[in-house]
Formats: sequence, C-alpha cells, structure tokens
Amino acid sequence: MALAAGFSYGRLGDFIEQGAYYVPPMPTPDMTITDPNMRDKVLEADYRERSKEMKKLEVKKPMLYAFIVIKLSLDSEDELKRHNDYNIFNTSKDPLQLWKALESLHLVTTVSKNAAYVLRQAENDFMTCNQGEHESITKFKERFELKLKAYNAALGANNHLSDERAAMVFLDKLNRTPYGQFYANETNIINADPSKVPKTIGDVYQKAKAHVIIGTSTKPNGTPVPFATTAELLLKSSKKKTPT
Repeated sequence: MALAAGFSYGRLGDFIEQGAYYVPPMPTPDMTITDPNMRDKVLEADYRERSKEMKKLEVKKPMLYAFIVIKLSLDSEDELKRHNDYNIFNTSKDPLQLWKALESLHLVTTVSKNAAYVLRQAENDFMTCNQGEHESITKFKERFELKLKAYNAALGANNHLSDERAAMVFLDKLNRTPYGQFYANETNIINADPSKVPKTIGDVYQKAKAHVIIGTSTKPNGTPVPFATTAELLLKSSKKKTPT
C-alpha cells in the first residue's frame, strides 16, 4: 500500500510508513548568491513554491482517502464503519486518521474484541516471529516491527516494550544459520559489559547487515580457499533456484 500510495500521490503517501504527513522543508537563504536583493527574491520564490506544494498535498488528501478505501475488502470496510471515530475522519476525508484506524483494526490477527484475548494473540504473534531460513534481514525487520507494533498496541500506552528489550528480542530471533556467530559475539559482549546492550532494533539491524562471515571454498584441485561474505549475501546464494 505504501508503494502504491507513493507511486500515485508522491510524498503524501509517506504517512503510511512514517506515521505523519510529509511537510516540505522551510526554504533557507542561498548564501552562494552574493547580491542580497537577488538572494531575497530567490528566497521569496522558494517560499511561494513551498506554499504551492503544501496546497497540492491538501488537495490530494481526499483522493488518497478514496484510493485506500477502494482497496479494502467488504469485511474490512464494514469493520471500519464501526470504528468510534469513523464519522469524524470520513467527513474530513483524512487519510492519516483512516490509516491509523485500519492499523488498530488489523494489526492483531484475531476478530475477537476481548482485550485479554487480543493481548494473548498479539504476544504470541510477536514472540513466535522468527527470521525465516531464506528471509533477508531487511524483510524480517519490517515484519518484526509490525508484530511489535501490534503487541505494544495490545499492551496499552503505559506498558510498551522498551526499545532495549525489543532490540534484544530481535537479536534472539535472528536465524542462526547466517547470524549464529554474530549472535554469539553480541551475546558475549553484552554478558561481559551490560552497558553494551543495543539501544534499538536499528542498532542490531545495522550491525547484523554488515556482519562478515568467513567461509571456505576450494580451488579446482581441491585446495581450501578462505573467503569472506556478508550474511545477506549468504542468504541470497543459499536460496534454491527454481527450475526453468
């Protein structure tokens, strides 16, 4: 949906991944222009362009709202209409509020509205979220963060999992085939110095993505030859090729 919205509506679709509307940056004086009068004129023109861009974004909001709604299944649309704030965001045609409502309805894979059951389901979905054997760490991170978001929503605003705790769970859920040595190294570092606990999921992701694996290959005569690769390349090369 983020790709489709971005393709059709440009930066307005950023809210799907960012959680907020894109705001064009404020113009700044171009100090390479030595003439002060000319510099001021250019700055005024930049402000006018920014104002035009913001107006275009506002005009597109109802269109993006309709674009999202027509992508919904009949069941999802019926459920959406029962949302407490439906009349508010449907009247204003606010796509951001629409998206937040859809997230709250669909993040947890259960139709139950019982809070205890929803929490149990969300917790189970989160704690069983492991990196697949041939899943890239980028795709796994996206999937993991969605499960985390659903779990935090079920926990409630005052009980969210801390960033450090989430980072440790993410580390633990990495597939051990490409990331076993990385996991062992990071765990040993943390055990030796608790202050080295990763602060965010992003910290673990960046380290794991750059992790280098030392392996061996052979020359035609059978002589072992060392080589280095990243875990991501190992995942790609280990995927089975489908017959043509």
